[in-house]
Amino acid sequence: MRIDMLPGAVGLYPPERGGSWEGMFGGVLPCLEDGYAVIDRVEYAGRQNDQAIRAVVRTVSRQAAEDDVIPVHSLTGNPEQEFGQAPGQEVEPAGGARIATRCPNDPYVDGFQELMVVLAATDRGNSIEGLRVRYEVDGKPYVEDVEWTMAVCGRVSPTAFCRGED
Repeated sequence: MRIDMLPGAVGLYPPERGGSWEGMFGGVLPCLEDGYAVIDRVEYAGRQNDQAIRAVVRTVSRQAAEDDVIPVHSLTGNPEQEFGQAPGQEVEPAGGARIATRCPNDPYVDGFQELMVVLAATDRGNSIEGLRVRYEVDGKPYVEDVEWTMAVCGRVSPTAFCRGED
């Protein structure tokens, strides 16, 4: 399995209403030349605090892609509510998800599988500096690292990324 993604960063500012909220980050498109991979788990590098973080896989069918469904790089909310009931889309926990998208792949035509991270936030914000994806192919373990900072900015004490320090 491979994930072609250059290092980078993206952040979301909090919605106007107060209280807790979630932000989702995608654009991580795993693929394989043949066969399939099963994600064992996703680990989070540079975790800023103890607020909830989880990973899901969003699968988008060829028909949905032809109907202009695209990868999501950042959006407030969570994938289950936003995409879980949408035609041609499925959302499942990353642990145990089967990745079968072929490389090369044009996600805007062929459909895609997207690894998404959901960060919960309060007024403190929340962020990570990257991912480590542990997976298996034919029972053999592998690791793929993604250097991509993801942040949901807080209202009261934002993360270093949201303060412009990273």
